[in-house]
Amino acid sequence: MLSTEVISETSGFRNLGPEWSELLADSPCNCFFLSWEWLYTWWLHLAGNRTLHIIVVRRDKTLIAIAPLALCPPRLERLMPFQVLEFLGSGSVGSDYLSFIVRQGHEEEAQQAIAENLDQSNHMLELTRVEQHSLAMQSMTTHMQRLDWRSSRVAITFCPYVRLDGHSWESYLLNLDHSHQKYLARKLRKLHKEFSVEFRAVDNDAERQFALDLLIRLHLAYWTERGGSTAFHSEELIDFHRSMSRISMERGWLRLYLLVLDGEPVAATYLFKYNNIFYYYQIGYNTDYARYSVGMITLALAIKSAIAEGASEFDLLHDDVAYKYLWTREKRGLLRLELYPPNALGSLYHSVIQTKAGIKQLLLNMNAYREKAK
Repeated sequence: MLSTEVISETSGFRNLGPEWSELLADSPCNCFFLSWEWLYTWWLHLAGNRTLHIIVVRRDKTLIAIAPLALCPPRLERLMPFQVLEFLGSGSVGSDYLSFIVRQGHEEEAQQAIAENLDQSNHMLELTRVEQHSLAMQSMTTHMQRLDWRSSRVAITFCPYVRLDGHSWESYLLNLDHSHQKYLARKLRKLHKEFSVEFRAVDNDAERQFALDLLIRLHLAYWTERGGSTAFHSEELIDFHRSMSRISMERGWLRLYLLVLDGEPVAATYLFKYNNIFYYYQIGYNTDYARYSVGMITLALAIKSAIAEGASEFDLLHDDVAYKYLWTREKRGLLRLELYPPNALGSLYHSVIQTKAGIKQLLLNMNAYREKAK
């Protein structure tokens, strides 16, 4: 028998942990940012005034699907004067590849059950950082459209990534642009000529705390002069990472590296290894050593470490920035998926979104006009 339940209490979310992890391992979207550990820790530290709304689908006693959602209150800064359902893990924490989690072989019945539950809620869905070709979210859109819901897909950014299968460090380097190969080799030679160089992963809790604090301090120092950081800009975010890094170390997922020159840690980089994929999350480096390109070298050595561990992929995650394409030419698109209920409120939702998009385009056009007029 098929049953659907909405979990709205933190205790229910906590107790779901073992089943959640087993389901995720048996789904096509087995991604770090959908792990119970990441999302439950996010809920404890960064949920704000959201209301938990996790849709759980079971076939008899077997968990076959989870829609990891929360009800978000109106936010005037988003020109959204309504409550909307959004993914757990949304916001500035930087979760990518968010999705509904569905057990393989149960896709049709699970998606239908989730769709019917959402249809009863009458809340708009605003789902961000969805992978462009996510079969789970494409199927969900189809099910909602059958219930007369309208949908909108907006491309938002890309995640560059490196395929590592079959590569040694030497063969990987041969795939890079020749000028970048030469530049990297020159910088590494110079660093080893002038310093005693050590690149190491933290392997105990005291080092974890030291390295994370160093990374945060270096990252904030760099970005303070450049408009401010969105990665560690609040105590809640920092507390989240203190907890998540500890949990990840316990699970064997944490990859927190230090670049040490003559005994001084000058750079740190923060990654996770999950399901044989390295997720590159953040970096910080001492700008006094910028002439040695310690940020670039730290990233290079993290990729080298991923290859040494036999990782299948090194994911540079979202932000379509130029330096990431020094290491790869491949990328995945991320989008925002919006779903509107088939009623008067849904039409109002849609009108507000269209107005918001119109205002944004008008501002872009005005800025372009001003630039031309200069």
